[in-house]
Amino acid sequence: MNKRKQFILVIAVLLVAFCSFVYLKKQFFSSSKPKEETIKKTLVFDSSLKDITLTKDGRYVLVSPKDVNWQSNDLRMSRNYVVSTFTTYEHFYAKKNTLPSGKLVKFDIITYDLRKKNFDEKRIDLKKAVEEYDSDYGLRDDGAIQEVGSSFYFEGKDYVRISVSKRKNLEEKKRLVLNLENGKLTELSEAMEEVLLAQNSFPSLSRTNLDDILYFNGFSDLNDLGYINDKKENKIGQDINFSHEFPDLVKRLKKNRITEILYRRGLVSPADYYEDLRHWFAPVGQDKLDIIAKDYETNEETPLNNYQEFIDWSKAEAKKAQESINANRKKEAN
Repeated sequence: MNKRKQFILVIAVLLVAFCSFVYLKKQFFSSSKPKEETIKKTLVFDSSLKDITLTKDGRYVLVSPKDVNWQSNDLRMSRNYVVSTFTTYEHFYAKKNTLPSGKLVKFDIITYDLRKKNFDEKRIDLKKAVEEYDSDYGLRDDGAIQEVGSSFYFEGKDYVRISVSKRKNLEEKKRLVLNLENGKLTELSEAMEEVLLAQNSFPSLSRTNLDDILYFNGFSDLNDLGYINDKKENKIGQDINFSHEFPDLVKRLKKNRITEILYRRGLVSPADYYEDLRHWFAPVGQDKLDIIAKDYETNEETPLNNYQEFIDWSKAEAKKAQESINANRKKEAN
């Protein structure tokens, strides 16, 4: 074999050896891991309503959702509008057991006009409304669930409170209100905030005998009255004024799985609502229920015969709870 052929053979052997080394290194010695696939999920939260009923006196409205998985905290009530929401998020999961990143795709405010015969539904594109108001600000777009604030009635107009964040600094926020008539945003004034709080301040009835009566009749209370229709165990008693005076509303409650009974802000005050609850859930023939609050530590009972007594008791209980928390923190610190 001449020298030229020998040289070519050596080069070929070296080339094969080098390629084999590179291949084996990738197979057995490479520290790089295969790229994990990103999973995208679309989450839809639809709080639209299928059934709206006004009471005969027009002071309260009963609403039921289309979706049984509906969250009642997506529902708001002003004077003339019931307000719900429709939102869509895209969530991206890069790895198992890690928090997803997210993107808010759509956020609609849905209004139902109680002044119209068929409670006309209208949708307001909240993302667009914020963009038109101030393009430097936006709704939360970091995967956290965006919620709207309370609704209220102020100087002849219906509003819902909205919180927005600066796009370049999410900690920098603005408190705005959405006009439910024209879909325009304005800043929340001090006068507006005062009215908003006055129309929506209704503390929990927990640890009162009224809370027990509500529970045993299938209701729950927050700012509004909720009812879940358990067909196996329909609990609305016939021995309370509500059943005796409003048999049509009892039938309406039994028709749907979930119902909220909302008081119309600016038409019914929290004090009015408190007195109505006292009447509705009193025994048949008794005008008002004697509401009693109980301290389970001391067994002390406190009569709450009007809204102001209820508010004073609630504030005192909140103060005691905060003092207890502060005392426990002090102990832990020491």
